[in-house]
Amino acid sequence: MLLDENFWDSRYQSDNTGWDIGQISTPLKEYFDQLKNKDLKILIPGGGNSYEAEYLHNKGFKNVYVVDLSKTALSNIQKRIPSFPEEHLIQANFFELEETFDLIIEQTFFCAINPELRPQYAIKTSELLSPKGKLVGLLFNVPLFDNHPPFGGNKEEYLPYFKSYFTLEIIENSYNSVSERANQELFIKFIKNRGMIAKALETYFPDLAKMPDLKEELIAISSIHTFEAGTVILKQGGYIKVIPLLISGLAKVFKEEAENGNEVLLYYIKPGESCAMSMLTLLRNDKSKIKAVIEEDAEVVVIPSDKALKIAQKYPVWNAFVYELINQKYDELLNVVEILTFSNKDKRLLEYLKKELKLKGGNLLKTTHQHIAYDLGSSREVISRLLKKLENEGVLKLKQGEIEIVKNE
Repeated sequence: MLLDENFWDSRYQSDNTGWDIGQISTPLKEYFDQLKNKDLKILIPGGGNSYEAEYLHNKGFKNVYVVDLSKTALSNIQKRIPSFPEEHLIQANFFELEETFDLIIEQTFFCAINPELRPQYAIKTSELLSPKGKLVGLLFNVPLFDNHPPFGGNKEEYLPYFKSYFTLEIIENSYNSVSERANQELFIKFIKNRGMIAKALETYFPDLAKMPDLKEELIAISSIHTFEAGTVILKQGGYIKVIPLLISGLAKVFKEEAENGNEVLLYYIKPGESCAMSMLTLLRNDKSKIKAVIEEDAEVVVIPSDKALKIAQKYPVWNAFVYELINQKYDELLNVVEILTFSNKDKRLLEYLKKELKLKGGNLLKTTHQHIAYDLGSSREVISRLLKKLENEGVLKLKQGEIEIVKNE
């Protein structure tokens, strides 16, 4: 089912809006009643007829915004509330917004999007919120439907989506839901996880964190993402959308050959580092000539590329960080060129194994012959033959899915 503008517009035009209770929900009304700051910049995504926006507007909140795919829904709001600022009614895809808000209100939007987008929803709300910004609202706590909205869920499903990006201050059964939703809703109050980002910067990027203004701006525009091993975080041939700052795990950067699809490992990204080639490519507004893949499960501070460019224009210390990173990775690339050009395959393989062990620790490397071949742009057969040769020479021992280095000189 394509949940696009036409789908939602037709629902509003035909008045097929069974989720619409015709008034502000009680939990949100009571939450709004205790808000004192009328200057808060508030977003209601997928607002529909948005009785919440109407209530806030009538209480004197002047910075209330509603975003929805449906032009009809937004038109309904304008007709019902003529004094509501037209420029605050945004017909757009929520996931393409780029503004910043103090408070995001969730009311039947999360249950209306494709469930596959729920992880992206958590990320996007975090990105849109200012430091200490809040996500407040209601989530269904019942199964509902699988093949059309509203899509249900439960607390256990929701927690992994949000816990990396927010402090989950409240996620509990709503005691004051409207009667038709009694015992079916969770009230949530999540606070953007400023502390996690601040700690990550202080621990792994101290040179960036020591300048207060830069640190605060990075906290405001960044979010922390968790990636599983094998995740491609940058595709060769694509434009740079984010700058990753690695805080745990390990990533590898490859160059893919256009003709046969073979890939050659160029360098690693370790905690406290970023991708030098991504930064250079972003500055040139060019397509990426490399691919980056998560090698070990990783946590990454992610900075949107457009925000990273603005940071570069304002803060010389950011540029110094970039230049130092480029110098460091340039040295690694020279080493790769030297090994590829002047070393025989035995030495190249051994250097690779030693570097892997240095990064991952110990003398036992959990890997496969195919994985090594992939990293070195070779074939599994060639790697297997070379590994057997090194084993016969007493350099290493081969086990199922493991390689033990005996002589690591």
